[in-house]
Amino acid sequence: MDWLKHNRINNSFYAHYNRDRFYSLIKSLPFNKAVDMSVNNKYDIGLVGNWSFPNYGSELTYYALNRVLTNMGYSVLMIEWPEDSKWKPYGATQLFAIEPYDKEEIAKGYPTKKKMTELNYMCEIFVLGSDQLMDNYLYWVFGSSFALDWVYSYKNKIGYALSFGRDEYHGSIYEQAELAHHLKRLNCISAREKSGVRIFKEKFGIDAEQVLDPVFLCDESEYKNLINKLHIITPVNYMFTYILDPDPVKTLILRQSAERLNLKLKAILDGEKDNIINDDFWNIDTVYNASIETWLAYIADCDFCITDSFHGVCFSIIFRKNFIAIVNNKRGATRFESLLSLLGLENRMVYKAEDIPERPELFNPIDYDKVYKILDDEREKSRHWLVDALKGKYNVELSDYDILTMRCDMLEEMIRKLSEKLK
Repeated sequence: MDWLKHNRINNSFYAHYNRDRFYSLIKSLPFNKAVDMSVNNKYDIGLVGNWSFPNYGSELTYYALNRVLTNMGYSVLMIEWPEDSKWKPYGATQLFAIEPYDKEEIAKGYPTKKKMTELNYMCEIFVLGSDQLMDNYLYWVFGSSFALDWVYSYKNKIGYALSFGRDEYHGSIYEQAELAHHLKRLNCISAREKSGVRIFKEKFGIDAEQVLDPVFLCDESEYKNLINKLHIITPVNYMFTYILDPDPVKTLILRQSAERLNLKLKAILDGEKDNIINDDFWNIDTVYNASIETWLAYIADCDFCITDSFHGVCFSIIFRKNFIAIVNNKRGATRFESLLSLLGLENRMVYKAEDIPERPELFNPIDYDKVYKILDDEREKSRHWLVDALKGKYNVELSDYDILTMRCDMLEEMIRKLSEKLK
């Protein structure tokens, strides 16, 4: 009763920093579990990946996986890469107009990968997301944190739809051996591309199953909810284009294609490049600095789409749009080939923009009833894989690697304290 007399008066008492999270959890969890998770800052799943990187596909990949896991009844903590990486983490999404994650759902930043071991005491399961995290260059610029070597062996570790982005692995023999060691500590691994299944087997001795990109597991209504939050108004009767690597030839072909369809042409460029495009050749009506919600709206409402982006293709399929995919060899062709051949849509690909005028069949409507029969089956398989992986049996003992790592961490802390004393 003494507490109640002074509650919120003269700032005598302050709300717990996880108060809002408790009120969210109590809606679906037993009281004791909601208290435990809030007071001790615990989560069912730590979702690890480049979810904050300013790229439409990257941020939507992790948004989709977060929504899928949350709708399964799990509490999810979004985890970035360490601050001493070549590419610095952001701490929040960069392209969403409205931040989709509550502050309690975003892990604090960690200065080094070793410091991330603290997360072992907060999360029961760790899920490594998709979007080319196994590409050797990206693996290192993100501080090699996506190997999950900072996660203890007794934790359930899952790699969902992991992608090399290319037909081959390009790391050195040493890098391959090191990555193989860490990947074999994961309990379940799936690959986004058919070529990824082969690479995991040939280079790392891992049996991986092919699954869909996470954006296909998330219900379409989730994306429409994002659009509706901003009440975005798009034009009528337009062809949309999302181009990662613009050039004069693509520009000309895009304009010719819109004229052929008697549609206006609207464009969005890659978020990172909006301010450096050369207007000398890019004379297309463009929405600059578009949010993810706007990007989705322009795909959802268009009459036709031409894109050189893998995720531009994915969302054209999700929103059942007629599209042409310009295969982006520089960023990895295997992504396009694997998905479109799986869905019977390989005839929508061109390898050069110059080929578009010579192939009038590219402008024919897509039979989406046929496509969705395949897609729905693949969705079901992918969802089952994820459910089984989350609930599967896994090692519950510490490994030699874990024990040595803990010992090294303890000795490093002792050295740090002694160094401070000597100063």
